[in-house]
Amino acid sequence: MPYHIPAESIIRKTVKERIINSHLIPSRNDLKGDAKLVFSQLATLGIANLADLRKALHTKSKLEDYAASSEISPDRITLLRREIESRFPKAVALKGFNRLILALEKLQIKDTEKLFQRFEKGSELLHKIIGKDAQIEKTLKTISNLCRGQWTNATAARMLILAGIDSTRALADSDDEIPYF
Repeated sequence: MPYHIPAESIIRKTVKERIINSHLIPSRNDLKGDAKLVFSQLATLGIANLADLRKALHTKSKLEDYAASSEISPDRITLLRREIESRFPKAVALKGFNRLILALEKLQIKDTEKLFQRFEKGSELLHKIIGKDAQIEKTLKTISNLCRGQWTNATAARMLILAGIDSTRALADSDDEIPYF
């Protein structure tokens, strides 16, 4: 399983629906209003999926080229790019998690993406460092998995675990309208 969502497999229509149906941060809420126009224009440019969209808007010059060839303002396209890229969060530095850090850093595991990948591969050396403490191993696996989610840092991952959410799947399936108190 890759650390980030497989951008090639998410079609343009799905991206549009997620933007329209998501709870966006206030500064990006305007994207919902003209999503149909934006995504119909993306279709004319041959953008078929999320990977194509990320590539098309990757640099400022590409973004400006797209704005010039479409009816959409550069500001609106910048908002779209920010929303798209927020679905691919940067790996969280492990220094945000207090235990075992020095040992993990000696293995060149410095962020949650590298830790997640190491767990996915299975590593004897990693198991030797963690030891036989199954709880620590489970916690590290869960944190590295949860940090794959949008806007999830070390603190948020710990809070999600306390709320009973132990995977990105459980996070995606959770209802954000139901308070946990």
